[in-house]
Amino acid sequence: DLYFFACDLLTAGFPAASGADIVWMLVAGPLAPFFWIEIIGGIICIVVCFCPRLRTNPLIVIASLLAIIGIFCKRTQLLVGGFQIPNIEWPSAISSSTITNWTAGLSGAYESIVYWPSLLECGITIGVVGLAILIFLLGVKYLPLKDKTE
Repeated sequence: DLYFFACDLLTAGFPAASGADIVWMLVAGPLAPFFWIEIIGGIICIVVCFCPRLRTNPLIVIASLLAIIGIFCKRTQLLVGGFQIPNIEWPSAISSSTITNWTAGLSGAYESIVYWPSLLECGITIGVVGLAILIFLLGVKYLPLKDKTE
């Protein structure tokens, strides 16, 4: 993961690339704590796993916890970072995004906005559910889940 993450950062932050703002957001911006926890924790995991003298039970447990925390940080970067920089011109909001009732707070301000997924989003959802069903059915058919002598 660290290798592919470094490749993404190098290609996005390359001079004249369009992803320099994304790299800044990860390295020094609002997502920097998650980024550095993931990087430093991943490096510690690599050192613990590749050095035979460090592969003791307490250090392996710490490395495992750091890997889990790193995965959480990566997912947070993907989820939160995806909403930081707009990547599409017109999202699939059916109604206009005008603030209608700010006196009721944030929930009242946007209560008239109705979101409907686009056909692409519906197709992706159907495809993912279909793939999950296919994998389940193939597992039921080909994996030895019970003894055949019964």
